[in-house]
Amino acid sequence: MAAVSQGKYSVTVYPQYKFGTSDTYEGVIINKTNSVFEFLTPTIAGLIMVAGAVPPLVAVYWLREERHKPAVLWFQCLMGCAMAWSLLFGLLALIEIPQIRFGITNLLMLVIPSSAVCYFLFCYEFTFKRSAPKAVFVLFVPVGLLFVFSWTNPYGLIYTIENPHLTTEILIPASEGSIRPLVNVGMAYLLVILGSGMVLGELFTTSQPARKMQTGIILLSSTVSGTFGMIKILDLVPAFFDPTPIGWALSGLLFAVAVRRYQFLHVLPAAQDQVIDEITDCIFVLAPDGRVIDANAAAVTTFEVEIGMTNDELTHRNPELSQLVGQPRGNTFEIERGGTTTVFDASYSTFTQGDSDGIEVVVLRDITDQKHAEQALEQTKERYQRMLKRSSDYVTIIDKTETIVDVTQGVEHVLGYQPDEMIGTKVLPYIHPDDRRNAFETFVQTLKEPETELRIEYRAQTADGDYCWIEGRGRNHFDDPLIGGMLVNVRDITDRKQAEQTIADTKEYYRRVLEQSLDYTLVIDESNTITEVTPGVEAMSGFRPDEVVGQNAFEAVHPDERDRVRDSFDAAIEDPGAMINIEYRVLLRDGSYNWVEARGKSHFDDPHLDGIVINVRDISERKQREQELAETAARLAQKNEQLERLAQIVSHDLQTPLSTAEKLTRLLRADLGETETEPEIEQSIQDLEATHERLRAFADHLPRLARESTDVEGPIDCELDGVAKAAWSMVDTDGLRLRIESTCRLQADPDRLQRVFENLFQNTVTHATPPATTVRVGTVEDGFYIEDDGPGIRPEQRTELFEYGMGTEGGSGLGLAIVRTTVEAHGWSITLAEQATEGTRFEIRTES
Repeated sequence: MAAVSQGKYSVTVYPQYKFGTSDTYEGVIINKTNSVFEFLTPTIAGLIMVAGAVPPLVAVYWLREERHKPAVLWFQCLMGCAMAWSLLFGLLALIEIPQIRFGITNLLMLVIPSSAVCYFLFCYEFTFKRSAPKAVFVLFVPVGLLFVFSWTNPYGLIYTIENPHLTTEILIPASEGSIRPLVNVGMAYLLVILGSGMVLGELFTTSQPARKMQTGIILLSSTVSGTFGMIKILDLVPAFFDPTPIGWALSGLLFAVAVRRYQFLHVLPAAQDQVIDEITDCIFVLAPDGRVIDANAAAVTTFEVEIGMTNDELTHRNPELSQLVGQPRGNTFEIERGGTTTVFDASYSTFTQGDSDGIEVVVLRDITDQKHAEQALEQTKERYQRMLKRSSDYVTIIDKTETIVDVTQGVEHVLGYQPDEMIGTKVLPYIHPDDRRNAFETFVQTLKEPETELRIEYRAQTADGDYCWIEGRGRNHFDDPLIGGMLVNVRDITDRKQAEQTIADTKEYYRRVLEQSLDYTLVIDESNTITEVTPGVEAMSGFRPDEVVGQNAFEAVHPDERDRVRDSFDAAIEDPGAMINIEYRVLLRDGSYNWVEARGKSHFDDPHLDGIVINVRDISERKQREQELAETAARLAQKNEQLERLAQIVSHDLQTPLSTAEKLTRLLRADLGETETEPEIEQSIQDLEATHERLRAFADHLPRLARESTDVEGPIDCELDGVAKAAWSMVDTDGLRLRIESTCRLQADPDRLQRVFENLFQNTVTHATPPATTVRVGTVEDGFYIEDDGPGIRPEQRTELFEYGMGTEGGSGLGLAIVRTTVEAHGWSITLAEQATEGTRFEIRTES
C-alpha cells in the first residue's frame, strides 16, 4: 500500500481491492478520496460500520414496550433496516472472499430500499393518525424482485459485469445495472421525499405546539440521515464505507431516547385526535378570552364551530349556545332544527397550558334518546302505579326493623286499611299470634340469605277485626337503593285455604268435590298437550277426562280466540312468573261453544306437575248478563232519545198557550191604555210578563235539558286546559283574562264538557258586578275548579243556585241547572266553594 498527493485528493493504493470509482496510478488500481476521509482503511471502515449496527439495535430494544403507540412499530422496522445495513456494509469491507461479498451485497439489495419503505410508512402513520392501507404494501414488490434478480442477474439488469460472484470489487455502488439505481436510489429517495413531505405538510397545518415540535424533530432526523446518504451518493467517501445507516442510527437513537425517557409520543396527539374526532359528543376548547382554540369533528358538523371564532361569532351562528358562552350556565339545553328537538347535556373542565390559565373544555352530549327514555319510563311508572292501585293484590316493602315503609293501594281490597294507615307501623301486630313466630323466622332467614325467596302463608287481621289468609312472596332487595327493603307480593288466599281445609277432611270428599265441581283444572305440557284434567271437565263440556287427556289444548278453543290464547300460554312458558288470566270460548260435546275463564301459571319447576296448571270456570251466565246489560244500555239509549223527542214535543206544544197568554197580556195592557194604572195592577202585569219569559226560556231549553240529563256514553281522554281554552274562544269575554293554573287528563265527552265551561264563563260575564277581571281554571285533588275575582254570590242565593229557574239577577235560571245536569251525567258533582275573599269558585269532583 502506498499514498501519493495529487491536488485536493489523497490517493491511497490498495492492491487487493478494485473499486467502482477508481483510477490507475503506475499500473495499480487506486482509490480517489477526499483528504477528510484519508484515515479510513477497509478495516477501520468495516469496524465503524459494524459498530454502527449497535445504536439501532439499542433503539429497537428500548422501544419494545412502546410499539403500541402511533408509528413506533414502523420506526422499529426502520431501525432494524439501519442495523442490517450498517452491519452488512461493514462485513463487505472486512471480508475479501468474493462469493461471501456477493451474498452480502444481495442482502443489501433487500435492506436499503426496505428502509425507505419503512420510513414512508412511519411518516404515513404519524401524519394521518391511522394504519396505512393494505395497498401501500405493494411498495415492497420492487424490493422483492430486486432481491430475487440479484442472485441470477438476468440480462445484466442488476450488475453490468459477468460473474459478479467472482469479482473482487465492492459492488455497492459499482457495476450498477439498469434496475438497481431505479430501486435503490430513485424509488428509495422518492419515498423518503414523500414521507418527509407528509410530515412537512403536518408542520404547516397543525395548530398544536406539541405537534409542531414532533414534526420538526422527525424532519431534522430525516435531514441528517439524508445528508449522510448524499455524501455516499456523491462519492465523497471510499467505496467500502457508507455513512447513511450511521446517520439513521444516530438520529434514531436520539428519537428512541426521546420516546422512552421524555415521553415524546405520550404527547403525540395523532391517535388522540383520531379518537376525539371519532367521538360523537361535541367538544370544543375555549381560551380565557372566549375564543375557540380547538374543536372536534362533531362540534364542527353540529354547530359549525371554527377555530378562532369569538364569543359573538359563536353565539351568532348558534343562538342556543348563548347560555354556555359568557352567560350563567345550565346543565341541559334544547335545540330546535328542522322540526326536530335535540337535547344536549353540557359539562365543563378547565386546565392550564403554559402561561394561559382558565382554558375550558366544553363537552356537549346528545341526550335526546335518554330524555325520551326517561319520559317513557315515567309513563311506564304511571301505568304500573295505576295497575297496582287497581290490583286486587298488594305489594309492600318492609325494612330491617319489621316496619312497613310502603304499601300499594291494593291493601284496601285485601285487608280494608288505607295505605297511609299502615305505613310507618310494625308488620308483626297485623299477623295472627299463632303465625307470628313462623313469619318472623322466615323474615330473618331471608335477611341472612338474600338469594332465598320469601314465601309464607299466614293469617292477617283485617280492618274490621277479622282474620283472612294471605300469601306473601318476595325477595331481599336491601341492596337496591330504590327499594331498600324486603319486597313482598301479598295475595288473599282465604278461599284457597278454605278449599285446602275442606279437601283435607277426607280424600273421598276431595274426589267427590272434583267430580261434582262445575269448574275443572287441567295441566298442559310444553307441547301444548293436556296431561291431566279433573272430573269437572265432563260436567262443563260433556267430554270425559280420558277423552281430553292427550289432546292438543288449543283444538277445543274457538278459532277466533285460538291465537290469543296460544300467545298467553307461550308468555307463561317464557316467563315462569307470569299469570294466565284469559276468557275464551271452548268447544262442547254437542258442537256448541261456551264462554270460560282460565286462570293459572307455569309450574314446570314442580316435578309433580311439570306443566302449566289452569283453572277453568264456566262464565257463560256472566257473559249472558253482560250481553243483557249491553242490550239494556241500548234500550236506555233509545229511551233517552225518546225522552229528548218528548221534550221537543212538549217544548213545541208549550209555544201555543204561551203565545196566547202573551197576546192576552198585551191586549190587557192595550185596554188599560194611557190611563193611570194602579201600582198593584202594573206589578201584577209585569210579574205575569216575567213568568211568560221564564216559561218561554224553559220551553226553549227543555230539549237541551233532556239531552244533557242522559248519561255520557263512550267518554274519551281529554285535557282540562284544552277544553277550557276552546270554551273561552266561544264566549264574548268582554275584556276578561283566562289563567290556566294547572291541568289534568279527564275521561269525558269533550263537547258537553266544553258547554259546562261556556255556561260558567258566561255566568261570570253576565252576573259579576262590579265586573270581574280574571277567571282561573285549575285542579284540585279529585277534580278541578273554575273561579273568578268578581263580587261573589250572595248567601241567600247559594242554597238553590243550581235548581231550575233559580238563577241570579237578570238570568233565565237555566244556565247553572244545565251545568249541574251535564256534570251529573258524567257521574261527577259540582259545588259552590266557600271563599275567604270575594269571588265565585265552582269545584267539580270527578271521583265519586
